[in-house]
Amino acid sequence: MASTVPQIEFAPTGLVIPSELEILAAAQADINSAFGNVLNAALETPQGQLASSIAAIIGANNDLFAHFVNQIDPDFSDGSMQDAIGRIYYLTRRAATSTLVTCTCSGAEGTVIPINSLVKDVSGNTYKSTAAGTIAATGTVDIVFSSIDTGSVAAPSGTVTTIYQSIPGWDSVTNATDGTLGRAVESRAEFEFRRKGSVALNGRGSLGTIYANVFAVSGVTDVYPYENNTNSVQTIGPSDYDVAPHSIYIAVLGGTDEDVALAIWKSKDVGADYNGDTTVMITDTENYSYPYPTYAVKFQRPAPVAVKIAISIVDSPVVPVDAAANIKAAIIAGDPARIGQEVVAGQFFAAVQGVSPYIKILSILIGEATPTGASVNIGIDEVATFSASDITVTLV
Repeated sequence: MASTVPQIEFAPTGLVIPSELEILAAAQADINSAFGNVLNAALETPQGQLASSIAAIIGANNDLFAHFVNQIDPDFSDGSMQDAIGRIYYLTRRAATSTLVTCTCSGAEGTVIPINSLVKDVSGNTYKSTAAGTIAATGTVDIVFSSIDTGSVAAPSGTVTTIYQSIPGWDSVTNATDGTLGRAVESRAEFEFRRKGSVALNGRGSLGTIYANVFAVSGVTDVYPYENNTNSVQTIGPSDYDVAPHSIYIAVLGGTDEDVALAIWKSKDVGADYNGDTTVMITDTENYSYPYPTYAVKFQRPAPVAVKIAISIVDSPVVPVDAAANIKAAIIAGDPARIGQEVVAGQFFAAVQGVSPYIKILSILIGEATPTGASVNIGIDEVATFSASDITVTLV
């Protein structure tokens, strides 16, 4: 006897999955038919319970199959399936990184502070030294420390103040400047964004090609390309950046200057001029014998724009006591701002609400000098930054 349970259909628009109600009705009909159509089909009967279990098993497997099929689509894939799609393009997911903070260690001259020495900040985060250092005659030495925990571990100036691993002759530690934030492991959305941008890697001359090749440079987290193919200067964006005639403009976050410049030079068209505040000399040793021609390649390192955020939430007994700290952490750990991207207050609602279901948002305002508006315009030579010291959370 053939089963009447409906099957998954492959339609032109995708999978068509039967509902569990349809599967249950068919399972009941199959069981009843097998016993001569004389059974009571009520779900509280043994045969009804059997039909319910069969329907649940089939429905769960249908859901699993639909999830697997969706994983083949780069727009929906995640986890190991997304990693596999990335490998088709010779891409691997970027691992999490630690916050780096330069600390001034004070004490007796000649005291050696070995690599992996530990310090802590006022929030309880632990950092280890990335290299050994010796206290000079001035009584200090600057050493770079890396947070033990990866991700956006905030280290504002003056907060790394505790020597966690005592060393004779080392008396105190502090950080005069903010740490450089680390980042969490590359998210599904970030990895897919980079994969889409990589498809032009093998091209030549187009903005898409330059974008893909620069984004492929180790350590690069964002790229903003622009082209001026006219005979006159073009003034672009809210920062009024002037782009020279017949030139390319490439703004880049991350990566070494040399690697970025080489990627631009190898992928741009001949004769195009450059723009930017960073100049690297590139020597062409591949196509010539000595003496080699040398070219000055320019690109832009975007200036950070500190965005101030004011958040008001309803004060009530059910709001967690650490809500303010967790809200700040959620915003900092959220999707990173991109070069030239306008920042709008609405993009923070999900992060704030995700901290606790008991949080009721009254308002979120943002701004550069003061947080009084709904948006902040960012130039093509700028990138927004978010830090705990620029975020206020008020319970009203």
